[in-house]
Amino acid sequence: MRSFIRYPAGLPVSVSLEEVVASETLYLNNISRGGLSFNSMVELKSGTVIRLRIPPNGPVFEVLGKVAWCKKMSLQYVIGVEFINADDKARTQIFEMVFRIDEYRRKTLEQEGRGLTHQQAALEWIEKCWVDFFGKADQGRR
Repeated sequence: MRSFIRYPAGLPVSVSLEEVVASETLYLNNISRGGLSFNSMVELKSGTVIRLRIPPNGPVFEVLGKVAWCKKMSLQYVIGVEFINADDKARTQIFEMVFRIDEYRRKTLEQEGRGLTHQQAALEWIEKCWVDFFGKADQGRR
């Protein structure tokens, strides 16, 4: 039984283990108040502590996580991560971003007739809107 509701999220993420950063671009499968999951070509053992940056090129959300589980699926691994040090403010901010991307995805379908995947919507939203969103988020931190 799950403790938190999961939300689909195609956000790009970088994963690092100490000084080693994943060379592949990873995308979230989903996110919840307690953690997230993503696919990787690299197996990570349960209990491994990793650093996550969302998005990788200008993180607004950087958190430590502990690998809760890792399942082999065809050629990749699906990895579940439990947040270790995410405070309520950071969690609220990342969820606001996820919901804005989902809103962008719906509006794009309604207004332009383009059906986007969560991943496509996240990439477009980051390209078009992230500077304004992150700028407002940074002002809120001060």
